[in-house]
Amino acid sequence: MKTIRCPFLMSVFLLLFLISCNANLNFSPVVVEDLGEQLSQAADYSVVNGVFCSPEGSDALGEGSQGNPFRTINHALSHCSGGETIMLFEGTYVEEVKIDLPNITIRPVDVVNDHVIISNVLDDEEQSFAVWIYVDGSGCRLQNLEIMGGYYYGVKVETMWDWGEPERYGASNIIIEDCIIHDTGRDCIKITPNCDDITIRRCEIFRSGVGPANIHADNAEGIDNVNGDHMIVQDCYIHDIATTGIYFKGGAQNCVVERNIIENTGFSGVLIGFDTSTDYFDLEVNPDYYESINGVVRNNVIINTVYAGIGLYASKNARVLNNTLINTAKEGMSPIYFGLSFQDWDPAANRPANVDPGIYNNLIYQDGIDSPMILIRYADELGGMSALEGSVKMDYNCYYTTGNLYFEDRRPQSELYTDSFLVWQSHLNAESHSFLENPLLKNRYMIGLDSPCINSGLTLALVSYDVDGRERCVPYDIGAFELNE
Repeated sequence: MKTIRCPFLMSVFLLLFLISCNANLNFSPVVVEDLGEQLSQAADYSVVNGVFCSPEGSDALGEGSQGNPFRTINHALSHCSGGETIMLFEGTYVEEVKIDLPNITIRPVDVVNDHVIISNVLDDEEQSFAVWIYVDGSGCRLQNLEIMGGYYYGVKVETMWDWGEPERYGASNIIIEDCIIHDTGRDCIKITPNCDDITIRRCEIFRSGVGPANIHADNAEGIDNVNGDHMIVQDCYIHDIATTGIYFKGGAQNCVVERNIIENTGFSGVLIGFDTSTDYFDLEVNPDYYESINGVVRNNVIINTVYAGIGLYASKNARVLNNTLINTAKEGMSPIYFGLSFQDWDPAANRPANVDPGIYNNLIYQDGIDSPMILIRYADELGGMSALEGSVKMDYNCYYTTGNLYFEDRRPQSELYTDSFLVWQSHLNAESHSFLENPLLKNRYMIGLDSPCINSGLTLALVSYDVDGRERCVPYDIGAFELNE
């Protein structure tokens, strides 16, 4: 049970701890200022210049009024100039919706009771998406919709990046909230370069990669972000994904993944960076080809992944905080994994190592899985590549396995394979407060009153809540769940 209670004492302790925590984690000011944890904002259902659609309406005879609606969303959009709210009566709309106007909102008429589906086919490459937010679609909102299908993507946010034009902007300031997105040809949500400030909250995302486009590609994420800055994914349930639940790569900056449950993925849970073709990096702001800069992954529960639970690839200043990882890396890698980015083997690319990661308060539970708890990769290719450079700030983590316990560093200058946690702590010169003990989980990911994770975490400036959105109390518990009994 907690010995220190919220909220008054918590505020006192936070004032005392913030400076020491910032020094301990070595955050740059931009990380602290921009990426502090906030609860997701409630949806704004205000209506501006409402245009109505119904499966029973008519594009030929309709007026777009509530009493005489249009039939299709695209026809309604053709009567808009920007800023309108497309109001959908209950039913299914079978079309590839293309939004090429700013500040458009698409939502049900009755957001509580109307079940609205936007659906597109999976087997026609000409019908590439279910919803296409085109380059001039900044400021758009998708609210309370079920979105399915699309030969490639359920939702694609478009860019001018590779059009050969001087302007390379993309649709930005997008909100996707309270939606269900599933059964897509490849990725459920695809974000392209310079599509910035995209928020995805309170969504269920599942069954990516079920169409013919993914038969040979094996590339179908829940959320695939290539060089889109300031993405926030929060309070989502992402499951049964063909490859990785979420990744942000290609130089994506200041992205946050928080308070999500991610389970049953065919590759990894969350990847901070990954492996991107060099054409998609903005070398003016990222000359070193980092795949991710200032990425934060906190308060997530990640269950049942084939490979890494949380992977770091060519990242700079990544923060992995208060996550619970259960039965991850079942066939390779490790629950928390330091990987390599080959970047198409392009001779111009830098392929940097991970630099300055901070990994605190994570709970790792492995039941009968014999992967290493932590793996730092090295490859001989391209003159030798290390997955980690410099020191790692890593502590207050709980590790438990019913299988073989071991840690592995494959870098030639510090190569180590050990089943001794004491040796691993000494090797990293870190993890002095971390421990090996059964966390005694209850109800899938929660900790009970007898868990050693209670009151055992570090108080962190960038963590304020737990996976269920409850305010944390000092001293913090380890893992995504905070016991406030």
